[in-house]
Amino acid sequence: MMASSCNRQYFLNPRLSLVALLWLCAIYVTESATPIHLRGEVGGNVTFHCPADKKKDVQFFYFQTNDTFVNGYYDSKDLRTFGPIWENTRVDHNEKTVDMYRLNISHSRVYDCIIQYKDGPLIRNSISLSVTANYSKPTVTKSCEDGSSCLVTCVSYGGYPGTEVMWNIPVSKNTSGQMWKVVNNSEVPNPSTMMYNSSSTAYFNCSKGELTYLSCSVGDVTSNMFSVCKPKVVHGIYNPMIITAICAVVVFVISIVALLLWRKSKKRTTGALAVDVKQGQSVREEEIALSIKEEGERHPEC
Repeated sequence: MMASSCNRQYFLNPRLSLVALLWLCAIYVTESATPIHLRGEVGGNVTFHCPADKKKDVQFFYFQTNDTFVNGYYDSKDLRTFGPIWENTRVDHNEKTVDMYRLNISHSRVYDCIIQYKDGPLIRNSISLSVTANYSKPTVTKSCEDGSSCLVTCVSYGGYPGTEVMWNIPVSKNTSGQMWKVVNNSEVPNPSTMMYNSSSTAYFNCSKGELTYLSCSVGDVTSNMFSVCKPKVVHGIYNPMIITAICAVVVFVISIVALLLWRKSKKRTTGALAVDVKQGQSVREEEIALSIKEEGERHPEC
């Protein structure tokens, strides 16, 4: 479009609104050919770099979105008289930049940098801001039916934009299309934050055994690895009654063995005592015989 300076008398007339002034000057605006794209994250900050010729003196700087005033200045004075500025923004007069803080999803929109140079054209450049939010690490819950099938649900919270859950299933004969399928997908926005909770439920057929090294993802965030359809444990092996019975049998066997060992030990002790008594009697008899013999030798006449 043709570039020209806007009649300065309009900016000096306090009875005209700023929007009306810009409308009056619209036919003289030089616009950039391609919008500038900018990305930010929820809770973070971004800086809008408005294209400007730093060698020229700026009379008027206006930052807006649609017809909503955001921030700006006129002859180095702010423009609060034309409307409230966004409290989460700050304008750098020298660099012609606008800092925006504490981003949320509602800040995703197209903004316009409008600059009026002294004795020069009115320049308008558009900057598109996309605010995103990272999803939480997906969590996985499993519900299995007697080892025949499993339902697995993957959930992730607080992301933007709405993103579908993706299942990461290694390709094998056990993971063919007939062995698993997605039965539900949902992306539900939060009315206040506009961020999404994303979830999905998948059905797994366990007829071919355990499936391992599975995971699910939402955007760039992936869950921990998990497995489904683990081999079924033999029924009753962990039954408390059976465990009690086994313990009772073990205690009984140990008791019998201990009793047999004790009886055997007792017999050995009794036998050793009898031998000692017998040996004692023999020694006594020998002592008596020796005593009689000695007595006979001292009295041969007897």
